[in-house]
Amino acid sequence: MKGKTLLTLSLASALTLWAGISLSQPPLNAQLRPELRPLSLSKLFQAGKLGELRLSQPDRFSTLTDLDGKLFAAAPRTVAALGDQGQVLRRFSVGIDRLSISGHAKNQLLLGDGARKVLSSLDTESGKLTELLRLDAVNDPGASQEPESALLKTGELTAVASNGKEVFVAMEAGFSSAIFKIDLATKRIISRGWAPGAEMSAMAFFQDGLYVLTGNGSQIARYTNQVEKTLDKIELPTDGVKGLALRAGELHVLTDNVSRISKFQVDRAVTDASKVRLNVDIVRKVDIRIPKIDWGRFLVKRYAVLICGDLAENFAGECFWNDTVWMYKALLNNGYQPENIFVLYGDGMDYASANPKYRHPSTVTDFPASPTWVNKVFDGLKNGDAANSLPKLDGNDTLFIWTFDHGGGGMNATLNLRGGSITDTDFANKLNAIPYASRAIFMQQCRSGGFIDNLANSKTFIVTACAATENAHPADTENETVGGKFYNHGEFNFHITSALDHLTITGGAINADSNGNGQVSARELAEWNRTHESQSETPVMNDGGPGNSFQFKK
Repeated sequence: MKGKTLLTLSLASALTLWAGISLSQPPLNAQLRPELRPLSLSKLFQAGKLGELRLSQPDRFSTLTDLDGKLFAAAPRTVAALGDQGQVLRRFSVGIDRLSISGHAKNQLLLGDGARKVLSSLDTESGKLTELLRLDAVNDPGASQEPESALLKTGELTAVASNGKEVFVAMEAGFSSAIFKIDLATKRIISRGWAPGAEMSAMAFFQDGLYVLTGNGSQIARYTNQVEKTLDKIELPTDGVKGLALRAGELHVLTDNVSRISKFQVDRAVTDASKVRLNVDIVRKVDIRIPKIDWGRFLVKRYAVLICGDLAENFAGECFWNDTVWMYKALLNNGYQPENIFVLYGDGMDYASANPKYRHPSTVTDFPASPTWVNKVFDGLKNGDAANSLPKLDGNDTLFIWTFDHGGGGMNATLNLRGGSITDTDFANKLNAIPYASRAIFMQQCRSGGFIDNLANSKTFIVTACAATENAHPADTENETVGGKFYNHGEFNFHITSALDHLTITGGAINADSNGNGQVSARELAEWNRTHESQSETPVMNDGGPGNSFQFKK
């Protein structure tokens, strides 16, 4: 338990998703083969895979929506009205290659042009296309808020939705992907939130809730009308789903290489606006009680601080927890003592992963990953803090720092945390005040390169997932599926931790020891990542001196 006891109060919810056998509304228990898919202690999903409706003319459809009780599908440059048997009733030529669609108003579809970042309406009676909004013309009355409105210009528009008055746009930008709610009349951002995943392929607004298809088309997350995350998620019994059409108690999606429409019967509690359950981090309370530890009895003076501000529940694939506990276990495997590793994760409590690779027999998390606790831990390592079991470091100690969450800014960068963010200046002022012989810093968050100038010195090795002007990304291929559930990682994190652990998460052997001395240095970890990562980001390294001497030995 790392000498700590966590007392928690959490809100539980249970959702059920059942598939309908065809479009003819069969009995709910017909041929049911349910698969239990527990995602955490706070929620339970159940899904069963039954039947589909084959489209008579698939036309390369890539998305789907519902308008006035009718289904509409879209392919590059084309929108089609579909009949009850999957036949194409009418086609509309819209001239948009990277096209997203959603219901908007009576006889009006909302169209998103991903290439030009323009929203338009399509009249489904006349076929008239009318431009509504250019994202580069949107005003931001809260320009200092996160996610930054700059993502409207730098991100990729992948999905749209509408409540009839305001519109929602999904902007993909790696781990900094976000959703913005925009008032069409004033062209102003009303609210915003971090995305539930890095790939949002469709959205739908239904009964005062926003539904987002993510997780490689395997998960639907629900937000409130104000883009607040809720506990509610629907796990689909397959991945690769495209499009999202919601009706009362019903869900339609494109499956089987978009040649079929699958219809699911959904528990009405999932789409009942009166039963919105806000995200667990809003209601969770943590009481941390930590007894004093006699630090003098430990001879090894190697310390590590792991900081991850977001929650597994908030990102499809649960990468925030996956990478935190994997790094923790890798450090233990390399001789770090659990008492010398300080983990600041989410709201201060472990996540109950269904994957044994992301569980540990004892408690991993020590503190919440909030700005207050980051400052408190850094101050404790500088001055000593017996109440929180934080030792006072001296000039003989080594310090390993790892960070993960969303990030923003540029050369003036920020790290997002629970309840707020911390600037590169404030982070560095606290961290630089801690005594140490040498330190190695690894940062996964977007815009992490902006931290380097604040932290670099002759006793520091630092490497970041990306440059100050770039976004960091989830791994593209370095993921796994266990028990039918998808688990992912940060691209940077995957290669760094694999090299440190001498194994990939799937068990493949790794040898990053390029000089053959039997140990892996901080610099060798960075070089392994640089030569193996394949995402569109540029790792940035600054070695003030200890890159080769800061070594790990398994």
